[in-house]
Amino acid sequence: MKEDKMPLNGEPVSENNTADMAENENNAVNAQPVEQTTNEDVLADDDTGVVLSEGELDEDEQASEEDQKEDIQNIEDESQEEADESDKKADKKKSKIKLRIDMRRLRYGSMATAMTAAVVAVVILINIVAGILNERFPVKLDLTADKLFTLSDESLKIAKDLKKDMQITVFGDESNFSSPSTDMPGLNTVFKQFYEMTREYATLSGNKIKITYIDLITNPALAQKYSKYEVNEGSILFECGNRWQKTNVNELFSYNQEAYYYYQQMTDVNSHVERVLASNILMVTSDFTPIVTVLSGHDEDGAVISGIESVIKNNNYETEMLDITGSAEFNEESQIALIAAPKTDYTEAEIEKLRNWLNNDGKYNRHLAVVVNLESDCPNLYEFLKVEYGLEVANNLIVETDPNKTYNYTAFWPIGDVKSGDFTEDIAERRVLMPVTRQIITHKEDSKDYSLYNVDVVTFGDTAKLVKIADALSEPKEGEKIEQMDADEYPVTGVAYATKWGYNDDNEQYKTNVAVYGSQQALSAEVMSLTFVENERVLLSLFNGFTGNENTVTISSKSLDKTRLEFTTGQANIFFIIFVVTIPIALLVTCLIIFIRRRRL
Repeated sequence: MKEDKMPLNGEPVSENNTADMAENENNAVNAQPVEQTTNEDVLADDDTGVVLSEGELDEDEQASEEDQKEDIQNIEDESQEEADESDKKADKKKSKIKLRIDMRRLRYGSMATAMTAAVVAVVILINIVAGILNERFPVKLDLTADKLFTLSDESLKIAKDLKKDMQITVFGDESNFSSPSTDMPGLNTVFKQFYEMTREYATLSGNKIKITYIDLITNPALAQKYSKYEVNEGSILFECGNRWQKTNVNELFSYNQEAYYYYQQMTDVNSHVERVLASNILMVTSDFTPIVTVLSGHDEDGAVISGIESVIKNNNYETEMLDITGSAEFNEESQIALIAAPKTDYTEAEIEKLRNWLNNDGKYNRHLAVVVNLESDCPNLYEFLKVEYGLEVANNLIVETDPNKTYNYTAFWPIGDVKSGDFTEDIAERRVLMPVTRQIITHKEDSKDYSLYNVDVVTFGDTAKLVKIADALSEPKEGEKIEQMDADEYPVTGVAYATKWGYNDDNEQYKTNVAVYGSQQALSAEVMSLTFVENERVLLSLFNGFTGNENTVTISSKSLDKTRLEFTTGQANIFFIIFVVTIPIALLVTCLIIFIRRRRL
C-alpha cells in the first residue's frame, strides 16, 4: 500500500504526478549547481532587489561586458579627450607662450623700429633746425692759426654798436664766395673769409646789415639800377641812407705781384677782408668823416700817396687832391693836409698859403703831415717846419749796427721802437720798420707846459749810427767804407710831431699838430701790410689823434701762409676727450644695453 506523500507546498500528491515529481526531482538535482551558483554568485540589482537568472545573467554579463567595453571605450575616449584637451591646453599654452614671445619680439622689434625711426626723424629735424639757425645765427669752429674766419674784438664791437640799417651789395655770383673754386688757394680763402664774415656781421648787428649778391653777367639789366655808382663785376657797394662807399674784391687781399708776374703764382697773400669790412661800415654809418687834402704840384711820391690812402680810406677818412701851385683854395672842411715826399721845393707863396690854412683865422684845429724825400732837399719847406714847429729834417741817414734790429740784415732798413705818447700809448714799445730814414731832430721840449712842444714817435737806440746822405748816395771807391757817426743825442728820432696850442676868443682850447716822417718807404703799401711791425697803426694813431676821429679801425692784415689747421694743447685735449674717450664709451654702453635686451627675447 502506497503512502500518500505530501508535496512540498502542502498539496497532496497523486500517482499521476509521481512521474512528474521524479522528473522534477531529477531536474532539481540537475539544477542544483545552478542554484548554488545562483545562491553564491547571483548578482542582485541593488536598486530593484531582483535576482537574475542564468540566462538573464548571461545577457547581463554580455551587457556588462559591453558596458565595460563601452566604459573602457568611454574612459579611453575620455582619456583621449583629456589627452586631446591636455594637448590642446599644451598647444594653447605653447601658442600663448609663442604669442607672448612673438608679441614681445614684436613689441621690442616695433620699439626698436620706432626708436630707429625716431632717431632718424630727430636727426633730420636737428639738421633742418640747425640749417635754419645757421642761416640766422652762423656757428662755426675756426681752427686756423690766426682765427682767419673769426671777427676780432674790434669788429664785434662795431657790429654790436651799429644803430643804423645798411646794405652791402656784392656784384658777383654768391657761389663764388660761399664755395670758391679758383685754381688759387689763397684767393679761395679770401673769398670764403669775406662770405663768412659778412654773415657774422649781419647776425651780430641784429640783421641791421643786409647782404645781397648780384651777378651782373646773368642779370645785366640790373647794372642800370646801380649806374650812378659805376659798379662792375667784382664791385662791393656799402650803403646807409644817403652815404655810400665802393670798393672792389681786389682790395680784399694783397700778394707778391712780382712773383705772380714771373711765375703766375699767387704767393705771400695777405687778407684785408676784416679791415675793409669794418672801415667801410664805419664810413657809411658814421656822422663824422675827416677829410684829408693831398697836396700835389711838386712831383710827389705816388707810392706814398697810394700807401697812405689805402690805410686811411679804410678807416673812415675821405681824401681829395689839391694842386698847391695853382689858384685853387683849400677845402674849409678839410682837417689834414698831406705833403708826400716832394722832389721840388715849395715857394714862399705856397708856404704862406699853407700857413694861413693851418692858422684858420686863429681857430687852428688843422693839421699837417709831411713825408720827406730821401734824395731831394726842400730848404723852404724844411725851414718852415724847423722855425715854426721845431722839427728839423737833417741830412743824415740812420743805419743800424745790430743785425737783430734790421730787416733782412740790411743796415739801412732799421727797425725802430714806438715811444709812448698821447696818441701812441696803446702801441708803445712796438716795432716799426723804417727803410732808408732821414734823421729828424726835435728842438722843443716834450712838455705840455709850453704852447709849442715836440714829441718823438719812432726812435732808435745807441746801436744806431748816422751817415751823410751824400756819402750814402755816392758810389763808394773800391775798399772804401761809408763813414758812420755817433748821434749827438740818443735815442735817434725817425718820426716826430709838434703840437701848437692856445685859446681862441671864446676861451676854447685849440691845437694844431704837424707830423714829419723821415722815411717815405715806411708808408708804402707793401711795408704797411707787414704784420710783424706796426707801421700802419702808427700812421692811424697820429691821424686819429690829430682829428679826434673815434670811428677808426686798427685791424691788421692777416697772412694766409698759416691758414692750415693748428691745435693748441687745450684744443687737442678737448678733441681727445670727445672723440677718443666720450663718444667710443657712449657707443660701447649703448651697444651693450641693446645686446643684453635683445638676448632676453
